[in-house]
Amino acid sequence: MGKNEEKEYIKRTIKSHKGKMNAAILLKWMIRGLSAGLVAALFILIIAFLTPFYYANLIAVILIAAGFTAGLTVGMLKRINDRKAALDIDSHGLHERVVTAFEAIDKDEDIYRLQRSDAVKRMKAKEGSIRVRLLPRPRAICILTLLLTAVIVSVLLPSKTKTEAMNIHIARKEAEKAIDDVDDLIEELKNTKEDLGNKLSKEEQKKIDDMISSLEKSRDELKNADNMDKVDAAKDKLDFKYNDIENKLSDMSNAKQKLDDDPESAERMKEAAEKAAEEREKLKENGSTTEGNSGQPGQEGNTGGEGSTGQEGNTGGEGSTGGEGNTGGEGNTGGEGSTGGEGNTGGEGSTGGEGNTGSTGQGGSTGQGGSTEEGGGTEEGGGSGRGEGSSNVSHDYISIPGDKDSRIDGKDGEGGSSDYGSTKNGPAWEGEHVPYEEVISEYEKSAYEGIESGKYPPGMEDIIREYFGNLVED
Repeated sequence: MGKNEEKEYIKRTIKSHKGKMNAAILLKWMIRGLSAGLVAALFILIIAFLTPFYYANLIAVILIAAGFTAGLTVGMLKRINDRKAALDIDSHGLHERVVTAFEAIDKDEDIYRLQRSDAVKRMKAKEGSIRVRLLPRPRAICILTLLLTAVIVSVLLPSKTKTEAMNIHIARKEAEKAIDDVDDLIEELKNTKEDLGNKLSKEEQKKIDDMISSLEKSRDELKNADNMDKVDAAKDKLDFKYNDIENKLSDMSNAKQKLDDDPESAERMKEAAEKAAEEREKLKENGSTTEGNSGQPGQEGNTGGEGSTGQEGNTGGEGSTGGEGNTGGEGNTGGEGSTGGEGNTGGEGSTGGEGNTGSTGQGGSTGQGGSTEEGGGTEEGGGSGRGEGSSNVSHDYISIPGDKDSRIDGKDGEGGSSDYGSTKNGPAWEGEHVPYEEVISEYEKSAYEGIESGKYPPGMEDIIREYFGNLVED
């Protein structure tokens, strides 16, 4: 082997050995770093089993990636050079022949040439035993495998705490959306107050301040909500407040327009009212649990179908047709007039009074409760005509159908029917006339008892108290 061939052989051997050693070092530190990251991730995942921690999985992944990156970085920094690779080759029984030959690789004196020839001869003799362990020790691999398995099991294993953490996270996300909208409306109200300045009376300024204060309380309530029940309760109250603010601002705008003759202020308040309405719509779109506390939609009237056919009289008259539903009529009466049953002598039936019931009997004379009789006749059919009672008549009493012990807790009764006749102002049910204040006090008492017994959803107590407080003021 020539001298150049000996030099190339030494260089090539050292370079190959160095590459293998650097790969082994890099792999070793990557496994160490990854193992360290898995230990940290496992610690976080164990905490997630003990306390709600929604971001545990994300943090675990970050820790694993950080450990791997740290190991990779250390492995790159720990790379060896050619001299260290030569010394490692010498450690296989070559007694520094390789490192000496490498350091004098460019020298051509006889002594160095002889030394290189000896080093090459010994290297070839030991070529089969000079190996680099690429994989770390089996113990390190076993530890890594166990840690990785534990982390995967911890991530996939379900638990009540994880479910709770998920629910809390969802609730907070929903609350954050509502909080942003609340902040927008608060800012709008502050800007409105600032823009109008001295144009606002002290009473109007106080109303706007009260609106802002009320919204800030809702914002704090949303921030403290840690489950969907609390978020929904806060949204219910917020929906009520949005509606109330919209109405108050609209009233203030109308007052500025009509009473104060200040169209600019009226327009600015109208813009704020529209902002409140916009935020209320957003709240509904984001999953508000109610359509609003301003009132539940009314039930459809109890329609009478085609009408109940009357029993035949002694002379066999046709039956009277039933009225349409309670909701179908105009004013107080609502239903179409019902015709009276046939008389015992076979008359055509008494006709209802004009006005509220508006029915006329076939062939009979009309009048206030009057009746006509014609022997042997049959009733040709039900009365016609729609009542036109007035809905503007004010009363200071309430007529409770049946008896005074009727249920007032908002639940359906046990069934049955309520008989009613007609009066000057519309249909009047049989029952007892009760003063308005007495009925309201019973409702109020029942509502407060429901609050104390936990009957109502969380967060509705303030709304109920405010409702009855407004009734008392009115």
